[in-house]
Amino acid sequence: MRNRMTGILLAAGLSTRMGALKALLDWHGKALINYQIESFLGSGLSEIIVVLGHEATTIADHIEYPDVTIAFNADYNEGKFTSIRTGIENIPTDSEAAVLLGVDQPRPPDTITKLIAAHSDKDPLITVPYQGGHRGHPIIIHSSLFNEILSLPKKTGNLRDILDNNNEKILRVPFSDDHIHLDLNKPDDYHSAHTLI
Repeated sequence: MRNRMTGILLAAGLSTRMGALKALLDWHGKALINYQIESFLGSGLSEIIVVLGHEATTIADHIEYPDVTIAFNADYNEGKFTSIRTGIENIPTDSEAAVLLGVDQPRPPDTITKLIAAHSDKDPLITVPYQGGHRGHPIIIHSSLFNEILSLPKKTGNLRDILDNNNEKILRVPFSDDHIHLDLNKPDDYHSAHTLI
């Protein structure tokens, strides 16, 4: 891997619509949070930050990888952007990019590997998976944008503003299927998702 990248796994949310902690949902025989950490590791990322908030202690007790860095977002009830900020604030100073992924967006390691390879090859500001005319996840953000992210209002900021402001500088990596859009928000999403990944 030419660039040193840090995986940021966002797992601080309330899981209100799911009715259960998303991070602890069973995903192919393991807690979803461990599946996601394994996907990061399997893609070659060795530096991983897990952002926790709601039920942080409960979720942390289920993490099977002691080498991950756990960052607590005290403002988790203010929305996902506060967790993105927390992850960026805790990223190593020599990291050249952040690979951002929600715990409720299960991705196999080969998907992340493909994105990392494309980003390393082209070194753009932003790299996203692309399918059906829409951006997906995970999103890779170059370190030169970290300060711009941190300058956005804590409660009303949105990563989409960064993407929209730098739209012409985004590397879109094509994927043939729509698993890059998978997001486990509700029980129906969870029960139907196993056929995709």
